[in-house]
Amino acid sequence: MSRLKDKVAIVTGGASNPGLGHSTIHKFAEEGAKIVVTDIDVEGGEKTVSEVKDKGGEAIFIKQDVVSTEDWKNVVDVSISEFSKIDILVNNAGIALIGPFEEFSEDQWDQQINVNLKSVFLGCKAVIPEMKKNNSGSIINLSSIAGLVGLQGCAAYNASKGGVRLLTKSIAIEYGPNKIRCNSIHPGFMATNMNDPKKIEERGRDFEAIIEKKILGIPEIMRIKCFDLNPLSIISRAVCGYRNKTLIVNLPGNPKAIDECLTVILPVLLSLIHI
Repeated sequence: MSRLKDKVAIVTGGASNPGLGHSTIHKFAEEGAKIVVTDIDVEGGEKTVSEVKDKGGEAIFIKQDVVSTEDWKNVVDVSISEFSKIDILVNNAGIALIGPFEEFSEDQWDQQINVNLKSVFLGCKAVIPEMKKNNSGSIINLSSIAGLVGLQGCAAYNASKGGVRLLTKSIAIEYGPNKIRCNSIHPGFMATNMNDPKKIEERGRDFEAIIEKKILGIPEIMRIKCFDLNPLSIISRAVCGYRNKTLIVNLPGNPKAIDECLTVILPVLLSLIHI
């Protein structure tokens, strides 16, 4: 497929495997995009780029601290130098510092807000001038289910991801006239290096309480798809529904399974949100 042919995409936090950034990079490359991978982990980032190139894709790696204005300027400058434009930014880099509110230090709070929220502000601010030149662009900010509802022991994480959600909405309104789209994605708990896979199933069941109105059929479609591919697979935490006006889909934790499920449910989801 080539839905992103010749598009240039910056993806932050692309070194961690398994990880959302890593999976996004590979999917974008499969769709024909030229990828700028950034991360503080040089070895992991360069490995991701090698993987893309081994599959015939085009990618470069830039070491980046996402809370540094200077690093963001460098990422934009190198991207323009290598590929002449920036079409897509995926603000994926993030951390999760969890613990009782009263025991949370000011330094921990600042670190959480800086990495998860300030980085998104800096990234959007860095790429928007280039996107305005082309009168086109797409910014994708990784928020979380924790950006929609409060979770115990996650005060700073909730605040950072909730901030990403509303920052995204504000940017979307302000730069819509420039044909720059800005959307946030709100994943549940997934089997990445940032989460403990042993706790994912237990946490996933909590989403039943988050959803106000279930959409029947979507979870069953995902289970059927996975069963067709692997008769031994069991998806116990597939959930779909609305909370207020937000569509929530709790996908499997494995990146490959996510891709397989999205293939069959996206047409239905798009009809639900009238795109």
